[in-house]
Amino acid sequence: FVLSSNLEQLKPEISNCRKQAAHWSKKLKEREDMILEEEKKHESFLTTIKQTRQDREKAEAEISQLKARSMSAALNLTPHQRTEYEDAVAKTDAVNLRTREQIRESEGQLCTVVRDLEADRIVLRDLEDNRARNATKQSELAHDTTSVELELENVTTLLEQRRRQVTTVEEE
Repeated sequence: FVLSSNLEQLKPEISNCRKQAAHWSKKLKEREDMILEEEKKHESFLTTIKQTRQDREKAEAEISQLKARSMSAALNLTPHQRTEYEDAVAKTDAVNLRTREQIRESEGQLCTVVRDLEADRIVLRDLEDNRARNATKQSELAHDTTSVELELENVTTLLEQRRRQVTTVEEE
């Protein structure tokens, strides 16, 4: 009876451990999904930054090639052509300025994503530790339950033997 009552007392704790293990497993899965999503964003940002840098290097190379050309007397621009040329240069400079600003913003976003990723990795490690502790506790409780059940069986068997002995003694 004592052992069965001990077993009954352990059941809520075992149930609670199982619920905690399920809860932490769910949290772990959520964090893993978040980390995967952040890693995908991170890869996307890296690809965008790499492509932007390549485009920028290509444009700068083209600009330096154009600047290196000798343009002495071969160009005689009319005032209208000169105005169009200066407008095109101004537009190109504006595009370059916007591109540089986008690169800065992308690098800032990348830094933020990297920080968030590290924070999520720390949280993930904590969740995994909690999960391991809960699994250990659940295992210990299962072992305790098994030992209590075995002890209960032994006591029940002994009790039955004693009853039989009492019955045998009473019959004699």
